[in-house]
Amino acid sequence: MDYEQWPWQKLPHFILGSVYLISGCAIFPLLAASQVTPYLYPNGAPEDVYITGILAEIANVTARSTSFDRYKNINNKKQSFS
Repeated sequence: MDYEQWPWQKLPHFILGSVYLISGCAIFPLLAASQVTPYLYPNGAPEDVYITGILAEIANVTARSTSFDRYKNINNKKQSFS
């Protein structure tokens, strides 16, 4: 992802995994955020970053920890670009 697509130095917190559950009350805010937020992949952020990071931040939706913490982003910190 180049600077024009993502001018910030770090990605928002996101959940990494092949499956994540989304509460029914979070669906409409995420959908509304997706209508005004372009999806940058394949040249940009993968869908985990887009849905659980970028859209969640715009929609003010927060992730909650579960017993499946081992499947979350390992360092659980904001990611930096190299």
